[in-house]
Amino acid sequence: MSTKHAEQIQTIQAEQAVQEKALLKEAKSRFHTETAE
Repeated sequence: MSTKHAEQIQTIQAEQAVQEKALLKEAKSRFHTETAE
């Protein structure tokens, strides 16, 4: 596996982690809104 390929994988994993955090944050805020009502 080349270094460039490894860097691309790390970049993709980092982007996925950011997206997952954003989704979790959104899910939590929705959950709090539903329980508050």
